[in-house]
Amino acid sequence: MTMPSKNPGPTPEDWALSFGPVPSRRLGRSIGVNTVPCKTCTYSCVYCQLGRTRRTSIERRVYRDIDAIVASVRDLVERASPGPDYITFIGCGEPTLAANLGEVFSRIDDIADCRKALLTNGSLLWDPALREEVSRFDVVMPTVSACNETMYRRLHRPHPALPYEKVISGIREFARQFSGELWVEVMLVRGVNDDEQSLKGIGGIIETLDADRVHLTAPTRPPAERWVKCPTRESIELAMRIIPGAIDTTMDEEGQFGVGSRTAIEDLVRIMEVHPMSEEQILDALMSAGLTHEDSMATMQRLCDDPRITRIEHRGKTFYRTRG
Repeated sequence: MTMPSKNPGPTPEDWALSFGPVPSRRLGRSIGVNTVPCKTCTYSCVYCQLGRTRRTSIERRVYRDIDAIVASVRDLVERASPGPDYITFIGCGEPTLAANLGEVFSRIDDIADCRKALLTNGSLLWDPALREEVSRFDVVMPTVSACNETMYRRLHRPHPALPYEKVISGIREFARQFSGELWVEVMLVRGVNDDEQSLKGIGGIIETLDADRVHLTAPTRPPAERWVKCPTRESIELAMRIIPGAIDTTMDEEGQFGVGSRTAIEDLVRIMEVHPMSEEQILDALMSAGLTHEDSMATMQRLCDDPRITRIEHRGKTFYRTRG
């Protein structure tokens, strides 16, 4: 079920089990949870901020040790001040590929008194057993960014065993059963799905889901493919008129990243493994952690020299993320 890769990339132990808190446009201060190694995913989306998928798979199995994940999350929860608004299962790939997702949820639910959210591409929700596990979350956020097979394949480059109708049918069935909050994400990419006809098709599908919220997003951080561009302001406004209840969340995040003064480098690396950061965000995080301007600049230079980190220019800004 797993497609071979010429570049297997780092081992699972090389990637953070959890990260944050990070400011989220939709979830406030969020601590992220990684249930799979970096870029283990059912898709290889052209807009992904982590680059191309190294391991495209639909095999659900145990990828990471539960005790290690829980210990990592507990450490971040105890250090966070103020505490997180959400624990978000998102991470370095598709979190629902983890066969122990339900158990990880239960263990974290016992130690973190805040809401739990799942950010998923929704590609495996055709599986009844998975739908049962996922139903325990307070918020589930599936992606619906295409209205036909051609658009779906151009945007997501899915595993060949995941045809469009199978994925959409699974999301519809989950939406019908789910008693929590369903927040649908629509990633808009210029020239792919932001024209009037495409938006009407996407809006028609979303209407069948009876979603609590619909968030319009855009590739504001460096995408996997250089040709990927953010939609124009006009396209975003058109989407808000066409897609019922759509909310514009295409702007950059604002807020404080969870970075400690003594652990700044490692905290930043953990975040950048799953969340590229702009130069401005890094310096702001360091200053907020209590570092002087001089120490912040010195730390910034250490990050630039760190072999784990790469620098990328996107939208006129300089971003940093871990090397893929």
